[in-house]
Amino acid sequence: MNNTDILSILVGSALILAGRKLFWLAVGLIGFFGGMYLTRLFLDPGTHMLLFIAIGVGVLSVFLAIAVQKIAVGMAGFIAGGYGMILILKHLGFHLGNGGWVLVLVAGIAGLIVAVRIIEWALIVLSALSGSYIVVTALGYEPSKGILIFLALCIIGFVIQGRGMRKAKSEGRSSGKQQNASP
Repeated sequence: MNNTDILSILVGSALILAGRKLFWLAVGLIGFFGGMYLTRLFLDPGTHMLLFIAIGVGVLSVFLAIAVQKIAVGMAGFIAGGYGMILILKHLGFHLGNGGWVLVLVAGIAGLIVAVRIIEWALIVLSALSGSYIVVTALGYEPSKGILIFLALCIIGFVIQGRGMRKAKSEGRSSGKQQNASP
């Protein structure tokens, strides 16, 4: 096991345990490791060039995530909700006609709201999956042989981050009630 593997295990573990809280760091790290993997896959760069490209992809990932996170999530939810309604109406034999756009618009707005509300869980799932993959790969397992470890790490990440999110929300509600109760 070399230094890169040890660093990968530490980074993967951080993503598994606290990826939602460390969103920007998680996005940057996922971009870094993704950039490193893709660079190795398509190019044969030297170590310095590999790190340069990986760092560049990681930094770019953070800037893109900051710039478009809420917009992208909202748009995806709106489109999914509206398109889902179109498919349902067509499946039921309704023609969209003159008033159908209202149902599509309402479903799009509902999709937007749902997407924005579940973004926390999406962050938990993505960071736990990414962190688990990084750890299993650093340990030297092939995906088919490391699948049980991968699944166990994912479940650990889901549980720990999910509990942390619920705890933070309940503390936020209780502190909000205390603040409202005081003059």
